[in-house]
Amino acid sequence: MVETSQINVGKVGHYFGAGPTMLPKDVHNAFTANYINLGACRLKLYELSHRHPVAIDRIESILNHLRHLLAIPSQYEIVLCSGGARQQYELIASNFSDLGFEVGISGCWSRSWYDTLRQIQHGNVSSQPVNSDNVQHFLSGSNSKNH
Repeated sequence: MVETSQINVGKVGHYFGAGPTMLPKDVHNAFTANYINLGACRLKLYELSHRHPVAIDRIESILNHLRHLLAIPSQYEIVLCSGGARQQYELIASNFSDLGFEVGISGCWSRSWYDTLRQIQHGNVSSQPVNSDNVQHFLSGSNSKNH
C-alpha cells in the first residue's frame, strides 16, 4: 500500500532556500488563492505541468521580468532550479562535461565551484584569482576554455 500525504497550503510556510525565511503573508495568500481556469477545470499554478502552455507563459514572463529588473544581458541564460547552489554546481558540471571551465576565484563560493568542477571534470578546469587587472576577462564571457 502506498502512503500519500496532503500539503496543507493554509499553514504558514517556511522557505529553506538561501534562508530560512518566512514567506510574506501576502505572497502566501496570493499563491494559495489564485486559480487558473482551463475550460471546466480550475487549477492552481503549482498543479500544472511545467510543459503546459500556461506554465510556459508564466515562466517566460518571470524570466523577462528578471532580465529587465536585474539588467541581465541577453547573452546570459537565467536558470530557474530547485535545490541549493552546490546542487546546481554539480548539475552544471555534469551536463556540460564536454566543455572546459576557467573559474575566477574571488571568494568562498567561487572556490567551492572550482573544487566541485575539479571533482567532476577530472582536470578540464583551470582557475586564477580575480583582481582589478583581469576582472574584465571574466565579465566579458570569454572565459570558457573552448572559446
